[in-house]
Amino acid sequence: VEIRQCTISQVLNVLALTSDHYIPSYTLASSSASELWALTRAEFTSALDAFPAEKRRMALLISHPLNSLAVSSSSGGSTTPPEHEHHRSTDGTKASASCDLSGFEIFRGCSPEFLAWVQDHLEPAIYFADEVIVKEGSADDSMYIVCQGLVIMEGTGTQHAQISLSRGAIFGEQRLLEVTQDVRSTATAVETTLVQILHRPIFVHALQRFPAEVASIDD
Repeated sequence: VEIRQCTISQVLNVLALTSDHYIPSYTLASSSASELWALTRAEFTSALDAFPAEKRRMALLISHPLNSLAVSSSSGGSTTPPEHEHHRSTDGTKASASCDLSGFEIFRGCSPEFLAWVQDHLEPAIYFADEVIVKEGSADDSMYIVCQGLVIMEGTGTQHAQISLSRGAIFGEQRLLEVTQDVRSTATAVETTLVQILHRPIFVHALQRFPAEVASIDD
């Protein structure tokens, strides 16, 4: 048990603004008369609806603590099923922030060491409702893992039908493998969505560090 003292202007439980799944892993107690301001998720969402231009800036600010959250979640190459993975962020919050890479077809047969290294180097990102993650026709060579939320894919690649992607889904893997080049469908967040991004330079570097994995990826 660790006891920490909160200072004036300190913000706690910031990741709770993104999902009901974020559960505080600490008890907050007042040792003297204190004034606290609380911002509920509903209030935060209403504010973003009123000021949509602030969505990207808020997403970037909230994504910052997710970087340490993602790193801590991947230590040891967890094999926990996605629905049971709960990790702790630097602000004392538990969160479902990542998916088990071994469950994806693209990584079938890859070693735990390789998967752990890749997991350590994924970029976490948050997108709020109606934000475009990738746009059809743009140049993008990254793979996206949906860890929380809902994404709609629509464009040439889906024959202009709408396809829903939820937790555990991936998109962009063909561009990551250089099977295709340009984005063929626009991906848009329907609600607050957490994704992890595997950039191609990171993927290439991973294969250079673990050359034996090339055969598994090629299969």
